[in-house]
Amino acid sequence: AILTEPALAAARKVLLVTNFAVGLMFFASGFDRVPDGAAFEIHYQAKDLCVAAGFVLCFMWVYDFSNAISCFVYAYMSATWFYAPMASAEEKDFEEATLLMDAYWAIAENHLGSLALGSLVILVMRPVRIVLDFMTRPIRKAEDEDANVCTQCASAFPAYGKMCTSVIDFYQRRVRMLRRSAYMDIALSGHGFWDAAYEADGYLADPTSLCGLADYSATSSPNLIMLPTFVTFVSFVICMMISWPFCLLTDHVADSIFFCFCRDKNWYGGPNVEDRNRGCNLQSLFGGVSSQVAVLTSYHPSETQALKNAFDQMT
Repeated sequence: AILTEPALAAARKVLLVTNFAVGLMFFASGFDRVPDGAAFEIHYQAKDLCVAAGFVLCFMWVYDFSNAISCFVYAYMSATWFYAPMASAEEKDFEEATLLMDAYWAIAENHLGSLALGSLVILVMRPVRIVLDFMTRPIRKAEDEDANVCTQCASAFPAYGKMCTSVIDFYQRRVRMLRRSAYMDIALSGHGFWDAAYEADGYLADPTSLCGLADYSATSSPNLIMLPTFVTFVSFVICMMISWPFCLLTDHVADSIFFCFCRDKNWYGGPNVEDRNRGCNLQSLFGGVSSQVAVLTSYHPSETQALKNAFDQMT
């Protein structure tokens, strides 16, 4: 059931992007034509630009709301599996037939407003959170034995150090919790957005306290990664190499089928419409039906079929 959610999310996003593109086209066509000699100039009124800005903001809000729904559904289904009792030593007593519908029903019945509010707040505060995280990271992540320029300036100038402490405190208490982990806590605890955001931030404040979870950013950790950008790039290349064949699957299958049609056309002048529409049993190609059914439901152009029949009779 969890594999159905990516398809639903993609369908939602395609619908949103299509409506957004149509709306922008309607807006672009609402200009004023001002004569300028033999030509015309295009002018937009200030209220039209405000409407366009509001339209873009609403689109981004609804798009983030769609992401919030997906995050809630994934968290709901994952938590249901995680806390399910063990049916045996290797399997859990986990019923997933109606789990997707249960997740969407929980959103519609109890959490629609929380997700809508959270998606708007996170959308607006995301630039602030990113900037404050980048600005305060040198001091927040600095170790005593690895002082950097920011920590040295904070120690040398008390006023600057006090300002940095105030900014860090504001970031940690008011801004850092505005992230998607709030949606996960909503799915697990049923809290409203603000309570869920603070609670989730408390859980994630020190993730290294978990047994076996290494800290790769602290300079005092033996698992420190000296070049995180390089490691991230290598991970990206490896993941892309693994996923690329799966992305090319449908491309190669479609090209191969097209090549078969072109080959038959080149050899026999092309089948008629009835023969060309036969044998498009892609289910059998991907293992959706048995081999016997695939043979019974797979056909070829009449010339190819005659050759096959003659060969079968000879053998």
